[in-house]
Amino acid sequence: MIEQLDRKDKKKIYRKLGLNPDACWIERPAPMSYREPRSKEDWVSNFDHAYARSDNEYSVMIGLEYWPPYGVLAHLFIRQFSNQEVSWANKQHILHSLFGPKSQAFEVFPPTDELVDLATVYHLWVIDPSLELPSFA
Repeated sequence: MIEQLDRKDKKKIYRKLGLNPDACWIERPAPMSYREPRSKEDWVSNFDHAYARSDNEYSVMIGLEYWPPYGVLAHLFIRQFSNQEVSWANKQHILHSLFGPKSQAFEVFPPTDELVDLATVYHLWVIDPSLELPSFA
């Protein structure tokens, strides 16, 4: 489904999700912009936006995915250049500096037998801000 969207449709979806990086982010070439997917399982090819923070502390790649029942989500792949762990507060700051203060996302902690932990990277999925999640207040 996502592969069939043209650039204009993807732009509308990103706008609906709130993608509007603040001045601390510098856009970089994304994997999708310079190479063809190696296979259907080549999930890195889904990333069509890439940013580095101006202080060179973090890089983020962003791509669209379809997950029922949430619909189309923006998948964030976050990496700290120093390969240190990224705190919850920093993930929250990264999310809001890219998608705005009303954005909401989730992080998945898979079952042990599905865990892939080969690098110090983090994945967040941004959902439509109009979707209601349980109140955390």
